[in-house]
Amino acid sequence: MSSNLLLGQEKRIWNNTEEIYERLNYHRENLNEDSAIYYVDELIRFTDKPDGLGNVGGINTKVHTLLLFNRQEEAFELALTTYNEHCEETKSVKNCTGCGHISIELAKLMNILKAYRQGIRYLDMICEEKKESNFYFQKAKLYLELGLSDSALIMTEKWIVLQKKEGSEVNLIGAYNQHGIIARGLKRFDVAIVAFSNAIEIARKRGLNLPNYAFIMGNLGSCYYQVENYEKAYEYLLLDSEGSDMNKYKQSFIKAEITLAEIDFIRKDYSVLIKRLNNLLDNYGKHMLPLERLTVVEKLMNVYKALGKESAYKIYMNLWIDLNKEYYQSQGETYKSMISQQAETSLKQVTEKMKLEKQLKDQELVALKNEAEKKRFKLFLLIMALVMGMGVVLFFFWRYRVNQTKMTIIKQARLDAARYEQELLRLKVKKESKNVQLLSHELQVKQDFSSNLMRQLDQVGSLTTAELKNMELFIQNELDVKSSRAQIQEEMGGLSGEFYNSLTVQFPNLTDMDLKLAAMIVMNMSNKEIAISKNIATTSVKKTKTRLKQKLNLSYEDDLTEFLKSML
Repeated sequence: MSSNLLLGQEKRIWNNTEEIYERLNYHRENLNEDSAIYYVDELIRFTDKPDGLGNVGGINTKVHTLLLFNRQEEAFELALTTYNEHCEETKSVKNCTGCGHISIELAKLMNILKAYRQGIRYLDMICEEKKESNFYFQKAKLYLELGLSDSALIMTEKWIVLQKKEGSEVNLIGAYNQHGIIARGLKRFDVAIVAFSNAIEIARKRGLNLPNYAFIMGNLGSCYYQVENYEKAYEYLLLDSEGSDMNKYKQSFIKAEITLAEIDFIRKDYSVLIKRLNNLLDNYGKHMLPLERLTVVEKLMNVYKALGKESAYKIYMNLWIDLNKEYYQSQGETYKSMISQQAETSLKQVTEKMKLEKQLKDQELVALKNEAEKKRFKLFLLIMALVMGMGVVLFFFWRYRVNQTKMTIIKQARLDAARYEQELLRLKVKKESKNVQLLSHELQVKQDFSSNLMRQLDQVGSLTTAELKNMELFIQNELDVKSSRAQIQEEMGGLSGEFYNSLTVQFPNLTDMDLKLAAMIVMNMSNKEIAISKNIATTSVKKTKTRLKQKLNLSYEDDLTEFLKSML
């Protein structure tokens, strides 16, 4: 089916995208350029939506198709325009999946333009959380071109780790293959050989169809070729060539045959080499990239020169010169056009950004004015709130000061009352002490009188013993010695109630006798007066005082009277 017939057809109604993809892939595989472009345009039309987001995926397919046919200039223009319209950071709504594919295609094109960091920026702006294989691989390739070998290897290693977690064997084989390609580009052939070998081993263990992975064997063979292990290289490249030819992997087949031809040249197996390369030119010419065609012609030119066939050498040399001029002229024009488009697009972007920034600035000015008004109003409210707050604070402070003043006056009054009460108590103790002393003195006089009387009565010999005892009792009752002693003790008990309480709280081990003794000492009673009051000897009073000092935790040198008076 020719492209003219296709382009002349009326637009038909498609049932689903699978129908379009089936025809598109057929024409892409057979390099039917016009037919492939026709069907990719049909895909865009079928997937188009009013919001303009649905056709981003279709446009990405067209970009990929244009690159397949070496139409880099058109691919770049379409990808850049689509990205600016749908995927830029300023867009509020994005088709993350479609924009992710467009960003990856732009990253590939940036690699051609040698704008490696711009390519990385495109990749970093992908909004999909879960990135696809090409994201890691293309970013690794850009890092490789920038000479960031560690970063390049880390990217593909990340993809391997992710696939191990997900448990996808097919994806894991692809991840090892990509890691090997990056390592090979860095001339880390040991790492590359391990990666490619891991991929092939997984396919073997899982019983997968090895010819489907012939291209990985070719990658492994190319590494052995680089380390000059030509036997292993030839073995794996032959497997690649046979498997790729069986599965119609034309690009993989062409690369394997070219590398095999290089080994044939090293081995000086010229007849095999010539047959191999002529097969490529005759049957795969339109599938070869311009640079691959140049390589094939150059090898034929060199082999005929080695064989001394001057005429054939000159034919291929002239063909090589023409192809070389055509290739570099085409590359130069494409490169200039892409640079021009990029500059024009960048200028448009800058202009649009300037317009947008101006609009934003105007909006900011209006917002600032409104904000200033709001701030002034807020400031007024804040000042009023502060004034009211200060008023409330001052009121409560005044109330606090008044209450504090009242509390101070009350405390001072209570203190003065306590002092007055204490002073009254001291005066009362002093007064009662004098009364007790007078009573004690009276008691002493009576006891002296009784003693003298008793001594005189002892001289009376005419009285019987019973009569004398009765007389002694009569005299003692008359003098009321015991009654006076009881009166002193009763007055002490009434006088020193608060004093007893204070001592009992601090020294709970004191007995009632100890407390009464302490009260007598406070009232300045002498040892003799205390002895009379208690009807004990004076020496016993001293011993009792010593025991009391011990119970009060006083040393021998401490003054017992002063200590007890301090308790009042």
